[in-house]
Amino acid sequence: MAASASAAAAKPASSRIASRAIAVEAEATSAIVRASWTITLGSSERSPDASAVCLDAMDDPEWPVRALAASSLGRLRDERAVPRLARAMGDPAYWVRHHVAEAMAALGEPGAEALRQGLHDANPFVRDMAAQTRQVFENLKAALDAAGATFADILKVTVYLTDVNDRAKINPVRQQYFGAARPASTLIGIKELAIPGMKVEIEAVVGLRC
Repeated sequence: MAASASAAAAKPASSRIASRAIAVEAEATSAIVRASWTITLGSSERSPDASAVCLDAMDDPEWPVRALAASSLGRLRDERAVPRLARAMGDPAYWVRHHVAEAMAALGEPGAEALRQGLHDANPFVRDMAAQTRQVFENLKAALDAAGATFADILKVTVYLTDVNDRAKINPVRQQYFGAARPASTLIGIKELAIPGMKVEIEAVVGLRC
């Protein structure tokens, strides 16, 4: 059975479903689950509780949840979130500060755009192709582990690069994870990726044993 190593959060179809999402978000122990529900709520204009849930999530101990909560608050355009977002600019996690700056810019706060650009330019991860590629494969490894699979089970990969000349930089990192495995591979050059500064995205199709 083939499965794609990607997923998307579903948007609540009604306030009733959104209310259930709030309950699940509050009960979840996994940072990824909490983050997914935060995005779901933040994307739902129909949920009157979305801003409150996202503001609460800004105090979550896991940085991915705080980052996604900030991103959701920016999409909700709720000016009441500005004081909390301003405090979060001191968050120790870079990606939390990044999404906070994005949210502040979306809310039209003075100086937020310059702050966002400054954070982007100062981030060494943005400039390090090998580091980005290694993080992509670590994310993929986590998905494989959860499915009881390994890199040897990957049937095909599709690599998206903003500069196809970077292929030589990602191949040594790829070898570290795949070893002797040689899945079918497609390379596609694209103009840009969804996250500013990101240069590589890798999609995998995995053969799972039934």
